Amino acid sequence: MGDNDNSDSEIPFQDDMHVVIVGGGYGGALLAVLLKKKNFCKVTLIDPKDCMIHCVASLRSCVEKGTLVMVMFILISTDFC
Repeated sequence: MGDNDNSDSEIPFQDDMHVVIVGGGYGGALLAVLLKKKNFCKVTLIDPKDCMIHCVASLRSCVEKGTLVMVMFILISTDFC
C-alpha cells in the first residue's frame, strides 16, 4: 500500500491469517474477491442476505426485457470468484 505499492509482486499465502469481512455490499464483496484471487489468506464473507441487490442495474433492466433478476441480484455463494 501507499507510494511503494507494487501490485505485480507475489505475496506468499499467509496460512496463519484469516480475514473476516462483515457486509457483502460493493466494498465487502470486492475486497473478498480481490483477496481470494490473490490467494493471500483465508477469507470469510459474512452477510445476512444470500444475494447483493445491484440497484444501478434497475435502470438497465427497464430497457432490456427479461433481465431484471439477472442483472439486479448478484448471488453470494461460497465460491464467489
